[in-house]
Amino acid sequence: MEGELWHGEKHWSGKQPAELIAAYEAALALLDPYDVRIAHATINKPALHDRYEGAADGNAYLLALQFLLEKVDGLPVGRKVLVADEAKEHELRAVKMVADMQEWGGGEVPGGQLQTVIDSLHFVSSHASPGVQMSDFVAYVLQRSRHKERHPDAQSGLDRLVAMVRDRTVTWREPWP
Repeated sequence: MEGELWHGEKHWSGKQPAELIAAYEAALALLDPYDVRIAHATINKPALHDRYEGAADGNAYLLALQFLLEKVDGLPVGRKVLVADEAKEHELRAVKMVADMQEWGGGEVPGGQLQTVIDSLHFVSSHASPGVQMSDFVAYVLQRSRHKERHPDAQSGLDRLVAMVRDRTVTWREPWP
């Protein structure tokens, strides 16, 4: 939905760019009153492909998840339960990786044992989870921010959205490798 909104597709067709950006801002404005904290990790897929000659391409999702878990585990806020958007091709491996990280610190690459992440990793449809929908919005803004927008109004709107996300970001991992 986040891409549909940004590009004015489906339900959003016929809306002016300013209306689309305002709708995106209204969605991200919910971060503050609900005290949403953002953590993110990114894998640079082309660099990963080049570095390992394609051998690690299928591990990008799990690498990003591991790096994110290590960051979130270190946050000074109680216990954490993990909820993620459905990723059918990765779900079983991701659940096993979380269990291994909880038990002995094993992930896709050597890492630490999780101390504050409790329970398993729960996958839900983004259509059924407002929290996952919000994370999709945030992820889209972060991904979009890596490229300059062609239209100055789109760039200024994106800059405002990035600032909203940045203000709520508590930890992140720079794109790897």
